[in-house]
Amino acid sequence: MCMSAKIFRALICLLLLSQALCAQTTDLRIFIDTAVDEKNVVIHYLDGIDVHLVNDRIKDRALILREPLYGHLAKIQVTQRHGDNSFVLHINDKPAVINIIHSDSSLAYSHNENVINFYDTLTNPLYSKLREVTIKEWSSIKNLWDRHSDQLTKDDSIKNLHSDRIKMLFSKVHPLLSDNASNYFSFIYFTDHVGYATTFIKDDPAYFSELLSYLNATFPSEFRSTEEGQALAQSLQVRINPIGLNKDAPDFTATSTEGDQLTLNNFKGKYVLLDFWATWCVPCLKQTPALKNLRSALSTDILEMISISSDKDSVIFEQIVREKEMVWTHVLDKKKDLSRLYGIEAFPTIVLIDQTGKIVYRKVGGELNIDALTAIINDK
Repeated sequence: MCMSAKIFRALICLLLLSQALCAQTTDLRIFIDTAVDEKNVVIHYLDGIDVHLVNDRIKDRALILREPLYGHLAKIQVTQRHGDNSFVLHINDKPAVINIIHSDSSLAYSHNENVINFYDTLTNPLYSKLREVTIKEWSSIKNLWDRHSDQLTKDDSIKNLHSDRIKMLFSKVHPLLSDNASNYFSFIYFTDHVGYATTFIKDDPAYFSELLSYLNATFPSEFRSTEEGQALAQSLQVRINPIGLNKDAPDFTATSTEGDQLTLNNFKGKYVLLDFWATWCVPCLKQTPALKNLRSALSTDILEMISISSDKDSVIFEQIVREKEMVWTHVLDKKKDLSRLYGIEAFPTIVLIDQTGKIVYRKVGGELNIDALTAIINDK
């Protein structure tokens, strides 16, 4: 029996969805009321894996978002540029409309039935309960921010105090999340906690191992098996086994912008430099001349250079690579799979791997020291 092409495609997509490989697409329209200062509105779209600033797509006070969705829901965060007013809404792949309006000197909104406001204590009883059990902890964290915000990443005693309060916060909520594990908001809340924890807690593999075990033991596979869930697990895994100097570099499979299949094992016997960057990253562009000098100084028999960009717009990416004459191998890492694999948290980050597959140099930001790199490579 011959099935129609439409039915065949639908069956294929259902199969892929079951394997979390067929991303849905959002259908969102945002309208900014004329009473709202458009320049004072900042809009971010979170697709389940990455965060995108989308203000540059606003035309005639309207924004249309048809973007990939890698989890069950996408998040829209609207923030007032000058002020502390903000709101967060969630959407799925159904047609959604959000109107940004002005109310009592603050941003407000109205929306249609396909937009979800999880952070409303009146309509979401689980959120109401979570707020109730964490009032003391959030108040404590807020006081710490108010008094020591400039020391949170510098002073060890303040960092440790902050970390302890983050852990205490999770200890308060995890029984509630466990009891409501099939509620997708529980998964969202846990994901937000992991994002907060991985930003401010450093060098604590035991805690991140605890979070990973909790993720796997608590939430159903329909959440964990999405690309969003897999990215969450990977972000915890790289903190349990951090990628550091003299450790084996994680192998990967990627396709270059020229269509070549790449794996790290392909380059055993020579050095490999991984350059994690993006075209919107000014420090990344500033170090391009140094990378070009390095490419000129060492042959491809000695050093393989792979620039890994997180750009979403391939047209702009190709234009910058062409204009800057970056004549080496490039990979577009749109979903940041390789960035997560290598625990990249800031751009630019340079990773140098030796002939045996060990990481021998890693640098985040700042000016690239070509002399240091060539000294390592030439030290037989």
